[in-house]
Formats: sequence, C-alpha cells, structure tokens
Amino acid sequence: MISKRWCSSLYLVMALFFVDNMSDQAHIPQVIAGVQPAQANSNPPDITFKEMDVGDAKSKEGVRLSFHDWKSSDGVGVTSFIFSYDSPDQASEGLAKRLGEASKIMERGPGIDKSSEKTGDWAVATFLDPRTKQETSEVLWTDRRNLHEIKSDSMRHLLIFVARYYPTLKTAPPDTHAN
Repeated sequence: MISKRWCSSLYLVMALFFVDNMSDQAHIPQVIAGVQPAQANSNPPDITFKEMDVGDAKSKEGVRLSFHDWKSSDGVGVTSFIFSYDSPDQASEGLAKRLGEASKIMERGPGIDKSSEKTGDWAVATFLDPRTKQETSEVLWTDRRNLHEIKSDSMRHLLIFVARYYPTLKTAPPDTHAN
C-alpha cells in the first residue's frame, strides 16, 4: 500500500551530478549512446520539471522506498526512487541485481564524498521492458545504505534532470572508472 505525503522536495537536496574531483569541473558520463558531451552538459532553461506525485511504499522484497514522479514542460516523464536498505552491503547488492537486468551499462564508477572517501557506486544504464519493448534510461547510485534510481524514456531529459536536481555526488576521475 502506498501512502501519500506531500512535502517540499527534501530528496532534491541529496545529490548526483558527476564532478571530476581533479578539476572540480562538471562531468556527466560521456559514454552515452547518441548523446554528445556538449548535449549532456547543456541545461536548457526552456525545459522545466514539475513534481506530479510523491509517496512511500515497500518493494516486493520488503525494502522501504520513496518515489517522486515528475513531468517536463514538454511532456516527458522522469521518476526517482530511493530504496532504503539495512546496510551498505545490501544497497550494493540491490544495485548489482538491478544492473544485472540492464540491456546495456553505459558507464559506471565509484562515488566519493568531499574527503575522497568511497560512499558507494554509480552507473548509467538502459533497460528494455520485455512486455512493451520500450527502452528506458537510468542513472543509479548507492550512497551508503540507500540505492537511488532516476529513470526516463528520454536520455536527454534524464541527464537534464540529474544535472539540475542532483548536483553534489562526486565520482572518481573519469580515467579511474570501472568499465
């Protein structure tokens, strides 16, 4: 059962925008099919996002989760999830399980905090719905005991959303990312 709770976007204070800690310049993953670096780093002012729905639930496995549904000003949906596990190891297992379902992992690497301590892992992946045959794009990351998933049918909208609302997760420099 999903309980609704309308609140300010507390989770938007949480972070994910890939920052190259060597130069403190923004780094959105470059290995994204059909998206050039200039497109990935663009943040068009004409596209805005409106929160449509928010709630809490439990997954089939009993993991507590929260979700936010968004719609862009040009009608594209974006959904964000936070799965709260009991431990960082369980969150890592949840990420590994989800990535095992991916049709393609575009890029992945370790997440680090301001003191260069590893806080988890992140990935950009695509998934194919077996029923509808529609592909979705996702940015996923663990932050200690939480697994975050941001998904959209549009890679462009996904990257714009992530750049706008999740700006602080630091990753290792691009040349150290795991493939």
